[in-house]
Amino acid sequence: HHGDRALGRLCGSGGSGLGLGHLALGGLQIDLETLPTDASTDALGDSDIRECGAVVTFSGVVREPVLTWMKRRNVSYHNLAASDELALLNSVPSAEGAVWLAIDKSPYCISGAESTVVGYGRTAGTLAAVLRGMGGMVTVVARSPEDRARAVAMGHRAAPLEGLGAALAGARFCFNTVPAMVLGRTVLEGAGSGITIIDLASAPGGTDFAAAEELGVQAVLAPGLPGLVAPETAGSYLAQAIMGLLEEIGK
Repeated sequence: HHGDRALGRLCGSGGSGLGLGHLALGGLQIDLETLPTDASTDALGDSDIRECGAVVTFSGVVREPVLTWMKRRNVSYHNLAASDELALLNSVPSAEGAVWLAIDKSPYCISGAESTVVGYGRTAGTLAAVLRGMGGMVTVVARSPEDRARAVAMGHRAAPLEGLGAALAGARFCFNTVPAMVLGRTVLEGAGSGITIIDLASAPGGTDFAAAEELGVQAVLAPGLPGLVAPETAGSYLAQAIMGLLEEIGK
């Protein structure tokens, strides 16, 4: 629901649960409305578009029928999932949420423990820094040599993807950010006893959860953490990103 909170921020209100708001930006008068994440082509009728004159949408990845519907009606679509600014901002509540889940699910402290971070994108980079700041020993497992070099430059150990099994053997925690099946049965069979896996990748994640359950490995799929653990902060980040896009549109 942090889309509603973002709308509240844009309209100068801190509340949530809003459906419609108004924003004056330079010479533009803008009506703002939030739609549910499962919005269909019926969510905004043709009559609404004719009255508005111009419609701009901000969303994550939308389904093809909705995208086609928007294109036919000249509705401008901006993919927030492609926003580097928003992704970097959201990496903070994502990292904090991942740590919170790990502490909640594990009987071990992060401080002094081995943690493996799979991938080294925006979220993984922030998460590795947070773990190290808490006294954890971090190994970054990444396919790209450049990502591994960046991880080493930040004070972490690094290993190629082929070394994931060995990295997990002595780890208490594993945080996956890769949206591909990297934590399959073979890798999980070599994981250390008592390891906790937090999978931050988009559903269905990068973990064989059925195999993990059979092997007694605790694994949690946890996408979309910003809106879950810090909805007010996530809403303000979303508002910031949308405001920047609106300012560009208004130029």
